[in-house]
Amino acid sequence: MLIREVDDYQQGLYDKTLTCFGCGIEWFLFQLGFMFHLMWYYATVLYFGNYFHNDPRKRAGLAVSTITHLQIWLWKSLFH
Repeated sequence: MLIREVDDYQQGLYDKTLTCFGCGIEWFLFQLGFMFHLMWYYATVLYFGNYFHNDPRKRAGLAVSTITHLQIWLWKSLFH
């Protein structure tokens, strides 16, 4: 049986922290979208372009931005 040394630890693919203070650029785009709606458009393009395949932790933030963008678009098209 092989026993690994503490120094032989291999960092996993998802052990790295996300950008923007650990919450990811996707959640940052969502929060910034309340002031600049173009950020939600950009996040929607990233979501439908399968940008999250690099790291599945990015999927939730992009999905929230896409849903918010589509809700606002639908609201504007129906009531304005």
